[in-house]
Amino acid sequence: QKKAADGGNPPPKMHLPALINHFLDSLSKVPAEGKVEADHRRYLERVLELLIDLIAQLPTRRFFLALVRDRHVVVQCRLSTLARRPDGRLFTQLLELLNFYVSFEINEHTGAALSRDEMLARHYNRIQLLQRHCYKEHPDLMRDFALSNIGAIETRDALTAHLSKLSPSQELALLRKLRVLPTDGDPNAPPIPLSSPPPPLWPFH
Repeated sequence: QKKAADGGNPPPKMHLPALINHFLDSLSKVPAEGKVEADHRRYLERVLELLIDLIAQLPTRRFFLALVRDRHVVVQCRLSTLARRPDGRLFTQLLELLNFYVSFEINEHTGAALSRDEMLARHYNRIQLLQRHCYKEHPDLMRDFALSNIGAIETRDALTAHLSKLSPSQELALLRKLRVLPTDGDPNAPPIPLSSPPPPLWPFH
C-alpha cells in the first residue's frame, strides 16, 4: 500500500483496518491484575461502540463485517484479560452486543432475513470445508475427524481434541489454507506469533 503524501498517513481506505489493528494491540496490553487507566478502558469501549454502529447498519455492514471477521475481533475480545476483569463489565456487555449483530440472521448483501435452515447450512458448510482440508493435508492424523458426523465434532471440546493432533505449525498452515488467517507477505495483516493459539474458525456453540 502506498502511503499518502501528507506525512505518511495511511490512505482513507486503510483507516478502519488500522483502527482495528490498533484496538487489538491496545486490548492486548491490558494487564490481568492491577490498575488500568480510565482513558485506556474508555477508548476500547468507544471503539466497540463504533464497531456495533457499523455492523448494525446494512449500508456499512456489507463491507465492514468481512473486516471484523477477518481480524477475529469478537474472539480476541472474548479471550482478552479486560473481558475477565471486574472493571471490564461494560466492555463485556458491548462485546455481547457486537457478537449479536455479527451473527445476526441476515443476508449481508440483500438485507433479507435468513431462515434457521439457511443458518445451519452455513454452519455445516464451514465444518465440512474444515473436514475436507484436514483429510487432504493430513489423511493419517485426521481421518477420524474427517469421517465424523458434524454433530459429534462441532463443539469446542471436540474440535480441540481432534486438532490437538496437529503441531502448531501444521495448524497455522491449515488455517492459512482455509483463509482463516492471512498468508505470508500480506502487507495489511497484523503479526501472528507462533506462540499464540490460532483463533477458531467460528464462534463455538
